[in-house]
Amino acid sequence: MPTTAQPVEGFVPFPADRAAAYRAAGYWAGRPLDAILASAARRWPDKTAVLDAPADRGLTFAELDARAHRAAAGLRRLGVAPGTGYCCSCPTASSLRWRCSGCCGRGRRR
Repeated sequence: MPTTAQPVEGFVPFPADRAAAYRAAGYWAGRPLDAILASAARRWPDKTAVLDAPADRGLTFAELDARAHRAAAGLRRLGVAPGTGYCCSCPTASSLRWRCSGCCGRGRRR
């Protein structure tokens, strides 16, 4: 069973009963988003990971992982350290995926 992180001020937690049901069903495995993406990129590098319908374009798992790494490197250059809170605006669904993945891997609260 994954450990529970300390609450973040202003964060509304997912309902405990639904979270327990997702964990029991195997949907939540207690792994961080960046680790899940890295694993998927190794296993299915050329498979489509996300589709951005308005742009009529998709990203493979390898492309999504590479963009997440670039986003994380940019955050490090800006001085974002682990535990730093952040907010970002994403114009498309696919950019949300790689930006969140990059942020989760580098600025995750522990």
